[in-house]
Amino acid sequence: MRLQADMENYRRRQRRLAEDQVEAERSRLLQSFLRVVDDLERALAVPSREDRGLREGILLTYRAALNILKGEGVERMHPQDEPFDPNWQEAISTVSHRQANAVPGTVVQVVEPGYQMDGRLLRPSKVVVAV
Repeated sequence: MRLQADMENYRRRQRRLAEDQVEAERSRLLQSFLRVVDDLERALAVPSREDRGLREGILLTYRAALNILKGEGVERMHPQDEPFDPNWQEAISTVSHRQANAVPGTVVQVVEPGYQMDGRLLRPSKVVVAV
């Protein structure tokens, strides 16, 4: 009986290890995919009136990418005007609260949005904080 119990514990540990490895690989892949989404956002941010077809194609691709992320349980975080939380955000700069007309400790600009997956941080938001 002891041998059977040891074997069952071994199976559970191996199953848990395999599930953890799958989840880690999934997170790595989605983080890489976020760089593509960022590039699409930057392309859409550039004002252009010359080639509407190209812009519409980029927009469709961007929307499709967001749908893929949503299907994988990834949610975008955009903490504009919220209190700074170092658990979910990375402060890349600060600005005077008087200059920003904001309460100290408030996020005044989101430089790069963050993402969470199933309630866990996938990538922190890069923000500017009023001090």
